[in-house]
Amino acid sequence: MTSHTVTTFCRVCEPACGLVATVKDGRLVQLAPDRDHPVTEGYACHKGLAGLDIHRDPDRLNHPLRRTSTGAFERLEWILILVIRVHRCGFCVACSPVKHFALH
Repeated sequence: MTSHTVTTFCRVCEPACGLVATVKDGRLVQLAPDRDHPVTEGYACHKGLAGLDIHRDPDRLNHPLRRTSTGAFERLEWILILVIRVHRCGFCVACSPVKHFALH
């Protein structure tokens, strides 16, 4: 069983608290506050530490889905989703008098 830690950060809210993720055999097994993080200095709120539960949630989407004309969902590859998004963004820029926009 191989185990290692990865420094990362919480993506739930603006402070982006530093976290240390423990990975065993390629699976996330623990999140802890990063005491060496230059801003949060070992602090992480309950939302960030609950990231492991969110990561393991059986209802979590792990790949892109698109609704079909029948109302069902079909799985798509990430590269196809990126191509679709780039095409749609290009269409928005072409049709708008404003030539700059941002995505969040």
